[in-house]
Amino acid sequence: MNIYNELDTFFQENTLYIVIGVISLIIIVLLIFLLGSLAKKKKSIVSETTNPLIEALGGQDNLIETSSRGSRLIVKLNNYDIVDKDRLLAMNIKFIQMSDKLTLVIGKDAEQLAEALLKK
Repeated sequence: MNIYNELDTFFQENTLYIVIGVISLIIIVLLIFLLGSLAKKKKSIVSETTNPLIEALGGQDNLIETSSRGSRLIVKLNNYDIVDKDRLLAMNIKFIQMSDKLTLVIGKDAEQLAEALLKK
């Protein structure tokens, strides 16, 4: 009977700490789950955009070099005449064509897209 009194006293004195610990553990697990799903979603956005972007730029064989600067993706191509500009605009990608490169305003995923285009 003595052990039950000690447990009862322990729980009465430490209830607040136990509740705070359990709630903290639940919050940590939820944050890990949410951050993991956001990382997967970000990867899927890049993977969903890569193939249509390659097609709009005239195919993989047309790509010479890609790089990124901030929100911009800079692409050097073999032939700028086969770029499907209407398709780029339909993808909500603004672009500027210069003599030796095409600058695409992509957003925060520009660096990952540059890497993905090189890997394809």
